[in-house]
Amino acid sequence: MELIKKNIHMEHQINWASTQISLEEDQNISDQKPDAFKIICKKAEVKTEEIKPVEEAVWVKGVLEYKILYLTDEKEKRLCSMEGKIPFEEKIYTEKNVSGDGLRARIRVEDLSIRLINSRKLNIRTILCLSLIQDELYDEEVVVDVENPKKCEILKKPLDITTIVLDTKDIYRIREEIQVPDGFPNIYTLLWKDIKVDGLTFTPMEGRIGISGEVNAFFLYEGEEEENDPRFFEINRPFSGTLEMQECRENMPFEVDYELEKINVEVKPDYDGEEREIDIDIELRLYIKLYNNCVLSLVADAYGIQEKMLPVMKDAELTRIARRENGKIKISGGWENTEDPGTGLQILHADGTLVEECTETDKDEIALEGVVHVELLCTSDAESAPYRCVMMDIPYSHSVSVNGVIPENPCSGKLSIEQISAVIQGDRIEVRVVLSYQLLVNEKMKECLLTEMRKTEISDEDKTFPVMSVYFAKDKENIWEVGKKYQVSLDSIRKINELPSDELQDGQKLLIVKEMA
Repeated sequence: MELIKKNIHMEHQINWASTQISLEEDQNISDQKPDAFKIICKKAEVKTEEIKPVEEAVWVKGVLEYKILYLTDEKEKRLCSMEGKIPFEEKIYTEKNVSGDGLRARIRVEDLSIRLINSRKLNIRTILCLSLIQDELYDEEVVVDVENPKKCEILKKPLDITTIVLDTKDIYRIREEIQVPDGFPNIYTLLWKDIKVDGLTFTPMEGRIGISGEVNAFFLYEGEEEENDPRFFEINRPFSGTLEMQECRENMPFEVDYELEKINVEVKPDYDGEEREIDIDIELRLYIKLYNNCVLSLVADAYGIQEKMLPVMKDAELTRIARRENGKIKISGGWENTEDPGTGLQILHADGTLVEECTETDKDEIALEGVVHVELLCTSDAESAPYRCVMMDIPYSHSVSVNGVIPENPCSGKLSIEQISAVIQGDRIEVRVVLSYQLLVNEKMKECLLTEMRKTEISDEDKTFPVMSVYFAKDKENIWEVGKKYQVSLDSIRKINELPSDELQDGQKLLIVKEMA
């Protein structure tokens, strides 16, 4: 009995290890920069430079890039900015050897503290939360048919599964040319910038993936007219494009994770030679997975008619995409100026970061919980503090109903900040945040798969079976179980007994006639 087999491509995600890295370093302000009086805004992000597996561990090498906006220690206080880097290297133990294929390090900046030691020196202190994850691909072999069905009987059943078609990485570049608004002075020094890519949407098409979103950019700069206050402006620029991907099909299940790989900002002269053009070059690193939902006709069991054959089975875990959930979460928070009310705050820019994220499945719901850290760059009427940064944490808690999903099933996806808006009402600031989520809920199925049919010796009990016998069916029994017991064809049972269906009644009498070899 020759089995016809098929390989199905599967994957599962391994969380190898998690750890925290403490970084602390004192750094001097550059000699070209004026003395610092007060830090207004601070920002930091991590760039992973190398992930190197070694024996039962992984070396992660990277750099913390930080920037600050500060008030100078001068009589006429003005804004100035500086940037710096702190390299790090950490060995993370995994208790077993790990390959480099599909290995990623997710690093989140937590508890960032940047303070002035004196007017020429900073202390930078932070905790980095680091997780090692790996998407492991594997093949599962299933039996879909036999070559000579006349010598055997097979029992088939449908199996609804999801196979992975493609797991790949790619780079998508976004380029924008921004012009300084009319009526604004030429750029002398770019003091502060905040570039974000929001509302990213991916659409599977025939042979490609469509990408669309919006570039949101904020610029604060000193104009060529030095006696004027710094100027600022914001732009929202939609973009769209495609990535060629031969394996992609329209309406194909997919999952895309992404990271901002690089953001380069360059101030350039325009056609008139004036510093009024800003070029933005963004590199998005995409982690793309394409899936295929299919129903396989699987051979669940088999037996020989003319010779004794025993099925060899094995336990396997298969995956099916149960649900895909997209949606938005709207949250709000407030801040009241109790320290110095009536100072006439004006909001220049609102920024936010997801500092805590938690995704759990419970009963028939997925719980999304965490905190959004909001920073508002503001101007003030107070002479001693013409600029300030208002900070607040806004918690969120949202449940996504996924009826029929088993609690222990894994869930993956992306949660991101789509929009932040802030309004001043007297001495109070009201902040509204819109989060967007894309979730993929996978169902893990444990199956007992047929792997081979093994020929065995005919037992003494089998030898005593008469050529013709009468069998009385048991409750909820079907003719497959009877046929397998006597090793006779199902068609012969059906024809001899003129059965209308394969289901049997308790006590139903059947005539069994064995075929002679």
